[in-house]
Amino acid sequence: MQLLEQIREKEQIIIDRWLDLTLDTYPAYSTGFMKNQRNRFANPVGNTIRKTLSDMVKILLADELEVEKLTPCLDEIIKIRSVQDFSPAQAVGFVFFLKKVIREEFYSDIISLGLFDELLLMESRIDKLGLCVFDLYLKHRERVYEIRAHDAMRRVQMLLARMNRMDRKISEENI
Repeated sequence: MQLLEQIREKEQIIIDRWLDLTLDTYPAYSTGFMKNQRNRFANPVGNTIRKTLSDMVKILLADELEVEKLTPCLDEIIKIRSVQDFSPAQAVGFVFFLKKVIREEFYSDIISLGLFDELLLMESRIDKLGLCVFDLYLKHRERVYEIRAHDAMRRVQMLLARMNRMDRKISEENI
């Protein structure tokens, strides 16, 4: 697979461009910080995204795509994006930016060397990645809603308990 080899040769360029497109989904005031601050303690979100995208590219570029290796890798970035102010499409859409990066970076080779079949195979891998990300996103969103529902029930129980105490106090005062 010529295209796969070419992508491997430009792996860091691909990762950097994919990272830029992904970080550009964040508000402008935080994008610069996330791109430039390399300290994992000062910038845990940017660091996690950077590491996750790099790991995903390495897995995607393996001779055989092992989807089970993607899940733990993807889980880190989706945990973050599922609690941020993104629509579902925005939260998982970063995966498909990789298609754009590959098409732009290797456009002339794809045309001149007739690498369309290889491009389709690579895009198929990216699509599988996208499906995994969407499944994980839904799992994490469900967990967020469960936590919110549990918190709301706890607050209602506390309010009811307070009201019961007030009722007893009023009853005791009237006796």
